[in-house]
Amino acid sequence: MKVSELFESLDSAYAYWAGQTPEAPAILSPDRAPLTFNRLHAEAKKIALQCREFGIGSHDAVATVMPQSVEQHLLIIGLSIHGVAAPLNPAYTQGEFEEHFKAFDARALFVEKGSESPAVDAAEALGLILVEVEPLLSEPAGISLQTVKNPANERVSPIDRSLVSPDENDIAMIVLTSGTTARGKPVPLTQKNICTSAAFTEELYTLGRADRCIRIMPLFHVFGAIHQGMIPLFSGGSVVSINDFNPADFPIVLKEFSPTWFGGGPTFHRAILDSLARVPKMAESENVRFVLSGGSPGPLSLCEEIESTFTAPFIEAYGLSEGTGLSTANPLGSGEQKLGSVGKLVGARFDQELRVVDEAGRSVAVHAQGEVVIRGPNVISGYLKMPEENQKLFYGDWLRTGDLGHLDVDGYLFIDGRLKEVINRGGEKISPASVDEVLMTHPDVEVAVTFPIPDDRLGEDVASAIVIREGRIPNKTNLRRYAAERLALFKVPHVIVFVDEETIPRNATGKPKRDQLAQQLKLESASIRRGEGPLKPPGTEVEKRLVSFLSSLLELDAVGVDEDFFDLGGDSFKATALTQWIDQEFKIQMRPIVLFEAASAASLARLIEANSPGQHDGLVVQFNPMGSGPAVFCIPGIFGDVIGFRKIANLLGSEVPFYGLERQGYYNEAPPRVNILRMARDYANEVLRVHPDGPYMLAGYSLGGVIAYEASRILCAKGRAPEWLVLMDTSYPGIFRERKRIWENRTSWFDWYGVREFLLKPLHDWWPRLRASLFEFLWQWAGRERFSFLSRKRLLSLHRRLGIRSLDDADKLAVHRYKCKTSTELPTILFRTQQNLHDYGDEKLGWGGMINGPLEITPVGGDHYSLQQSPAAETISEVLSQKLSEIRTRTHGRPD
Repeated sequence: MKVSELFESLDSAYAYWAGQTPEAPAILSPDRAPLTFNRLHAEAKKIALQCREFGIGSHDAVATVMPQSVEQHLLIIGLSIHGVAAPLNPAYTQGEFEEHFKAFDARALFVEKGSESPAVDAAEALGLILVEVEPLLSEPAGISLQTVKNPANERVSPIDRSLVSPDENDIAMIVLTSGTTARGKPVPLTQKNICTSAAFTEELYTLGRADRCIRIMPLFHVFGAIHQGMIPLFSGGSVVSINDFNPADFPIVLKEFSPTWFGGGPTFHRAILDSLARVPKMAESENVRFVLSGGSPGPLSLCEEIESTFTAPFIEAYGLSEGTGLSTANPLGSGEQKLGSVGKLVGARFDQELRVVDEAGRSVAVHAQGEVVIRGPNVISGYLKMPEENQKLFYGDWLRTGDLGHLDVDGYLFIDGRLKEVINRGGEKISPASVDEVLMTHPDVEVAVTFPIPDDRLGEDVASAIVIREGRIPNKTNLRRYAAERLALFKVPHVIVFVDEETIPRNATGKPKRDQLAQQLKLESASIRRGEGPLKPPGTEVEKRLVSFLSSLLELDAVGVDEDFFDLGGDSFKATALTQWIDQEFKIQMRPIVLFEAASAASLARLIEANSPGQHDGLVVQFNPMGSGPAVFCIPGIFGDVIGFRKIANLLGSEVPFYGLERQGYYNEAPPRVNILRMARDYANEVLRVHPDGPYMLAGYSLGGVIAYEASRILCAKGRAPEWLVLMDTSYPGIFRERKRIWENRTSWFDWYGVREFLLKPLHDWWPRLRASLFEFLWQWAGRERFSFLSRKRLLSLHRRLGIRSLDDADKLAVHRYKCKTSTELPTILFRTQQNLHDYGDEKLGWGGMINGPLEITPVGGDHYSLQQSPAAETISEVLSQKLSEIRTRTHGRPD
């Protein structure tokens, strides 16, 4: 009997391990002390008691809208042991939040301290209790301070503080799913649902105290909150909880924590493999026992590469929120996995059952296709407050999944498609009707029909067929911007097609046949990617080897020798993998930016055959080499990746000289800068070297905007001022000193958290800063070649062991040191996302007191991290194009 079979409630599970292994680590997170089982149980109960103080009862639903952090992870555990946790996707708009809060009768909302997410506005509009959460960084992982923050005219009265043991049928968590309707469906998961799922999951994976899982999936998914966030703890194992998991950091996490398993969707796994391809094979990968995949089917090549990388089975599984996350999975045993199958029924010993049935609910024969249905103690009894939907949800007591599939003679399930119209975009489930509703409110739109199109990486992407009202002018950019302001970014259509009404296929009742639109409009992924015409085959041996590698890297059946790397889906991660492969195969060290110069296999082959690494010009990356006239210089954000500017450069056209300014240390070729003024000086010198006579515009994205601001001041002092300063969703850096103001305003000198934070400052702040500054200084001296023992090669080797190795860490140190002292008179354009407006609460993002010249504010669609992609890139390029035309007119007397 497995240990987890003893548990009748979540609290009993955590209490058991707090007694058995009190000092064993339960939750771990980078740069934090481990949270032990003893402390986990104590903190979880403390959260439950704190809720009673705030006026939140044991049956009240509490929404959490926060970054995917270890603090939210622990909050969900605490809220669910003696209450109801409801984690939500932070990408929703205010209207969507209000709709969801009403759907499950939310009583309270937990948000990060200082957050002005649209969820806050929604909570205030509905009169919810608002609780702010402040991470206590000097405490073990997940510990936070919760403070109620309600409008002044409201009072929150504490209720009975007693914590009564929950009944097995009490709701512990509510998650949202999307279906054929525009409204999200609230899924209530009981204590019994979760405990049962934990029992058969532990049995399936033979989980024990030695196992450690990395929580990769978001906490608003069942996979992230329960399967990765809770179930590993039920067997006495541990969870590594990552704040807003970035696949690029996976090698660091793998080395530091040595997990035995992890899971995610195919999109996550592909990104993880890309990041591992950039580092030598790691011994820690051998500790991984299995890799779990769910959310959407993964290609065969992905399975083979995962198993080769980790020497562990790649387990395809199937489940849904209504079944607490797991119904079938491939067995762990060697050779027992079937490619293309999501495995066999799990939890049969715990009374979970699965069938494939016809339209009347009767079981079909082996290999016959039908709808997959499930039942068992892990399956919900119905959605909250949706009686009509619940009538359609069940065949008797069998829950209809809406998925088409078939069983083979061995009982392995194969998913063949979906009855539901949900678009599965890389694991994100999107209701096309909800997208239609938004698009139909645009004054130019007569009819909107949203449908899935195939995508090589995501599985499916979102497309919309639009019928424009008579007399209106079709504009894709405006429609995407409109949708992005009203929908979560992942729902915004990637492809928009303007059609006539009669083009849309419909059934006898007039309903659109969404599943036929992609084929009828000829929107297969290959045609979107490369247009018409045959692919040009490779001619030379080098071209053949390049085409073969590119096909594998980009997961394409074939690649034409003249096709553009980026048009085929290449990005900065794949660019790095390609140049590393070239180094290994041909012994030529190329930077990824060579792909701006040689983006096709044919052009790369010419460089290789000439034994040339391509042109490297200091920190400058030239996008449009044939351009002339007013130039645009762009400084990247915190990760220093200029490749992200490529879409904006392409939209501006080849006639515009467009330059990206790389960060020192991006390729580990030098210690990164940790001083914003020095970065600004470097960039100012590069601008004058490349474009000494002007005119030009100087732009910066995110942190790059702060650097651009300082570089523009240096250039002004040299008499070479830019025509425009362009800030791309850059907030005034004074926000980073908020923690200092909090310290200065404390009412008690005996605040132990504050004292402890102050005492640890030398370790966490001063010492890294001193190391970084020392390496910066030594690097400059080594460049003068005055001392033979102080060569840059030796210094770089030493830096890789002792210095600040990531641009992320270096930039955080730089921001922490920086103070913006002087205002500017330069005309400035501020591109601002709705997300940053909510985060900062000021239309000017804090720059009002520093920019004394003309300030033009342009809202853009999407969120902060998609600013360089559609639909924001189109808006940015339109504004820049207009300004460049004005500059040409003023300086040359012509608009073009």
